[in-house]
Amino acid sequence: MAALKSLGLRNFKSIGNKQQVITLAPITLLFGPNSAGKSTVLQALIYLKEVVSKRNFNPDYSELGGEWLDLGGFKNIVHNHDLANAMEFEVTLAVENDELPSYLTDYEAEQLESEKYPAVADIFESLNDVTIFLSLKWSQLQQKVVVQEYSCKLNGAPVAQIKSSLDGKQIEITALPLAVDFLQTPIPSLGEEESLAYVLAQRLDTTVLGSDGAVLDHAINLDDKDVAEISVQFEKLKNSGSVSKEWLLEAKNALSLRTTRTAASLKTEIEKALELNSDTSAAKTIGLPQQKHALPEYEFGLRLDADAWEESEEELPDVNEKLLRTFACGVLNSAVCGPLSCLASWLENLNYIGPLRDLPPRNIQARTSVNKSRWAKGLAAWEMLPDASKKLIDEINFWLGEGCLNSGYQVSIKHYRELDESVSFQLFSMLNGEIDLDDQVRLTQMLESIPKKVRVGLTEELTGLEVMPQDIGVGISQLFPVIALSVFQKNGLAAIEQPELHIHPKLQVELADMFVSAIKNKNMMFLLETHSEHLMLRLLRRIREANEEQGTDYSEALTTEDLSVQYVQSNDGLTEFKHLRVSDDGDFIDEWPSGFFDERDEELFF
Repeated sequence: MAALKSLGLRNFKSIGNKQQVITLAPITLLFGPNSAGKSTVLQALIYLKEVVSKRNFNPDYSELGGEWLDLGGFKNIVHNHDLANAMEFEVTLAVENDELPSYLTDYEAEQLESEKYPAVADIFESLNDVTIFLSLKWSQLQQKVVVQEYSCKLNGAPVAQIKSSLDGKQIEITALPLAVDFLQTPIPSLGEEESLAYVLAQRLDTTVLGSDGAVLDHAINLDDKDVAEISVQFEKLKNSGSVSKEWLLEAKNALSLRTTRTAASLKTEIEKALELNSDTSAAKTIGLPQQKHALPEYEFGLRLDADAWEESEEELPDVNEKLLRTFACGVLNSAVCGPLSCLASWLENLNYIGPLRDLPPRNIQARTSVNKSRWAKGLAAWEMLPDASKKLIDEINFWLGEGCLNSGYQVSIKHYRELDESVSFQLFSMLNGEIDLDDQVRLTQMLESIPKKVRVGLTEELTGLEVMPQDIGVGISQLFPVIALSVFQKNGLAAIEQPELHIHPKLQVELADMFVSAIKNKNMMFLLETHSEHLMLRLLRRIREANEEQGTDYSEALTTEDLSVQYVQSNDGLTEFKHLRVSDDGDFIDEWPSGFFDERDEELFF
């Protein structure tokens, strides 16, 4: 399953024009003073979900925040409320090749298989991560927000860049580098071990192929390099997607002076790469006339302008050109739109709990429709209980119970039927008389016709007394939604503000163990905005214990890769993030910024 690795933000709320990158892990802690901008990250993810999944670029209320989180629209969340600023997101996800969607129909896939084409997923076999970049800006002409740029990378190598003019009249692919490794894989069915990149370069009527959208300075001077060194440098440049025409020309000239077979073979590769990097004085782009903005419709894939394709000067023998184009489009769609689809799927499993949780009414009932915004105030935790399985209720009670959080309460679900006065009179009349077989049938039918109801309550472990959620301490009422979400959610990210709110330090450290258990037993991640030193110390202890017990089979051992600690601070009114590294012995490699967690030392020693 996809997992968020990092989130880069620019011009979002208190984050200014200098990009801030937040490195994420299965458990990410956001520490920092009040009003430093910790909740900015959570709100950025909520906004990103609106943009990617709903094409809602100017939201006030959102699917996750509902009426309890008013984003206020683009003008309110763009930095300094300045509509001249472009808001930017850069998201990196860890993914596997089979998570990229296929944009081929079953019929097309069968046709390609019969002609010995590889499966599209096989092209991306070595895929580890994808990166999506979005730039949004207010269009004065259209009086709305426009996605002015979308670009993506596979394993860090640029794949495509799509741009839109602010008037929405020009939407086009402005860069489509073919040097990325996935497109260099030879396709045996094309003959002579031709790669898809080489074939596309012959057939797409454009000069943006090979453009990486960036100017990179690479020292050339290859005359004094041997063939092996040139080959290694060529591979590095290809993998980074930054090989330039100048470097290729220099390499070709240098290899022309060598007479070995290895040099000749490498020279042939260089010459093919040069064709991919050819340019003209008037660069042509690939038009996307059916798109409304630069953000692709990841459900359908790119719909290229018909004029983008041209007849190749180099015909491939025994190759069906129409089928070849189908295959090429399928690969391109997976490479360009697939990363966005992966992000949309990951965002579907995002849930958010805000800093203050409400109590439900006394007669809690299951809701007939899913409303994820009910998690924002914690109400979904109670509303999901009536329909929850016994297994889930037992798991919640495990964490509430003695030996874990030791809250003193257990969830109790009781099913009953409620009789009105007329029905109860009939039943008692029948029960007080002699009952024959017909009466038994009528009685059974009458009872079964009475609707079932569910009563959700809590039982005091010490006294056995049943109480309602409104009757318990505020700390447990604030904690319960955090426990419930950790149990109910099976994958994706749970973003929670102040999970430790109103609970005792002992409960705070036990809460850390619940988070560890969730990430180890499910494909879950937690993004926690917190002030709890106790929560952090327990996590550091678990890392230290795991390191001390190396070699033991401890399924819930916490590693440094499982934890990311981000310190958030305000510098001249701008929010900045600092990643504090953790060592294997459960200590910080980087010093905490001055003034945070120093209060304890001051009280103890001064």
